[in-house]
Amino acid sequence: MTTPHPDLDYVSNPRPGEPVRVLVIDDDEVDRELVRRAFAKSGLEVTLIEDDDPIAALERLRRSPVEVVLLDYQFPRHDGLVVLRGLRELDVFVPAIVLTGHEDTALAVELMKNGAVDYIAKGALTPQRLAQSVRHALRLRASELATRAAQEALRASEEFSRRIFESSHDGIIVLDLEGHILSISPGGLRLLGAAGPDQLRGRSWVDLWSSAHRQEVAGALAEALAGKVGRVVGLGPTLDGAQMWWDVIVSPVLAASGKPERLVATARDVTEQRRQAEFEQQLIGIVSHDLRNPLSAMLTGASLLSELLPPDSPLAEIVQRIDRSGQRATRLIRDLLDFTQVRASGRLPIDPQPVEIHEVCRQVVDEVALNHPDRLIVHQPEGDGEGNWDPDRLAQAVGNLVHNALSYGLSGTPVTVRSVCHGARAQVLVHNMGPPIPPESIPWLFQPFRRGEQRLDRERSIGLGLFIVREIVDAHGGHVAVRSAAGEGTTFHIELPRA
Repeated sequence: MTTPHPDLDYVSNPRPGEPVRVLVIDDDEVDRELVRRAFAKSGLEVTLIEDDDPIAALERLRRSPVEVVLLDYQFPRHDGLVVLRGLRELDVFVPAIVLTGHEDTALAVELMKNGAVDYIAKGALTPQRLAQSVRHALRLRASELATRAAQEALRASEEFSRRIFESSHDGIIVLDLEGHILSISPGGLRLLGAAGPDQLRGRSWVDLWSSAHRQEVAGALAEALAGKVGRVVGLGPTLDGAQMWWDVIVSPVLAASGKPERLVATARDVTEQRRQAEFEQQLIGIVSHDLRNPLSAMLTGASLLSELLPPDSPLAEIVQRIDRSGQRATRLIRDLLDFTQVRASGRLPIDPQPVEIHEVCRQVVDEVALNHPDRLIVHQPEGDGEGNWDPDRLAQAVGNLVHNALSYGLSGTPVTVRSVCHGARAQVLVHNMGPPIPPESIPWLFQPFRRGEQRLDRERSIGLGLFIVREIVDAHGGHVAVRSAAGEGTTFHIELPRA
C-alpha cells in the first residue's frame, strides 16, 4: 500500500509495523506514477513523499530525514550526483537508489562512488526489482545506524572513563608490563605532590616506594601480570618526602587475546585510617595488658583452689565458674588483639612449622572438655596428620569453632571434631546439632562483630570468633565454609594445604 504525502515531519526511524518512509525525487509526473504503481504491487508498506526539485528535496531531508531516497538521475539543471553529494553531507545516513534512463556501467560505477546503494534502469522497473532494492537499502541503513550507535556508545564510554579518571580523588596509575608509569590521574598527582605527569612518566612504580615495601609492590605487580588482582598496603610514594600510607589495588588490563597489555594501579591515601588503627591497637594493647595480670592471678587462684578443695565441697562449682569466666575473658582479649592487628596490617602473622594436626585437635578437645564437663566432645582423626602450619593459630581456630559449636548446639548432643588428612590437603570439620543457621545469615557469618541469634548458652559474644577463624585460615592459604540444615545440624569445614 502506498500513501502519497506532500509534506511530513517525523523522526528518522519508523516504529515497528509502521510504513517505510520513502522520498521520491523526480520531476516527471509520469515516472512518479510508475513508481507509485510499482510500490503498490511490491508488497511493501511505504509512505511516499514526493518532490520534483533536487535542491528543495535536500532542504526537506535536512529538516525531516527518511529511510530511503528514490532518485531520478536526470534533471533540467542538475543531475542525481548533486543529491548524492548532498546526502553525504547530512548528519544521518539515508540510502539512495537512483533511477536511470538506460543501463550504463560507467554511470553505475560513478553513482556507487558517490554513495548510491543501488541503481535501476526505468525500463527494468518492476515491483519485484523495486522491493528487492528497497529491502537491500533498508538492510544497509540498519547496519550503518547500528555501527554509528556502537561508535557513539564507545565515544560516550571513553568520555565517561576520562571524566572518572580526571575527577577521582584516588590515584589511578596506568603502567606498562614492566611497571613503568604511562599516565597518572590528577588525583594521583595531588596525592604524590607532583607538578605534572611528565614528572613521573616513564619512572618505575616500584622504585617510588619505601624500600621496606618494594618487594610487596613487586609481588602485587606480578599478581596482575598473572591475570589476577594484586594488593599492597604500605608507605607509598611521595615526591616531597612526606610519610603517606597507601592502599593499592593492581589490576590487569586484558587484550583481546586474554593476556595483560597494561596494568592499572588504584591507590588510596589511608594515612589517617592507619594512624587511627595504630591508636586503637595501642589502646587495646594497653587495656589488654592491664587486664591480663588480674586475669592471670584469678586463673592461678582458681586453679589452686580447685586442687585444695575436696571434691564434694560446695565451693567447687563456684571455682569452676571463676575458671571458665577467666578463660573466656582471656579468649575475648586475644580476639580483640587479633582484630586490631588485622585492621592495622591487613593480615594475621603466622609461624608455620612441622605440626601433627590430629595432636593439635586432640589437645583443643581435651582443654575445652575439661572446662565443659557436662558436654560430650568427640575427636575423630583420620589419615596422616603431618603438615606445615602454625600450631598456636591452628589451635586457636579449632578452639573458636568448638566453643561456637558448644554455644549453638543442643546441650544433650555431642560436638564432633574430625581431622582428616588425605593427599596434599588437610581438613578439620566441627559439627553440632541445633537450630540451623538461616540462609540469609551465612554470607555475613565470618564478618567481625556479627553474632548469631540461635545461641543456646547464656554467655554473650562480641562476634569476633568466626572472623578470627577466617583470618587464620586465609593466612595459611586455605578456606573455611559452613553447611547448616534442619535435621542435619551445622558443620564448619576448614581446608588447609599441607605445605
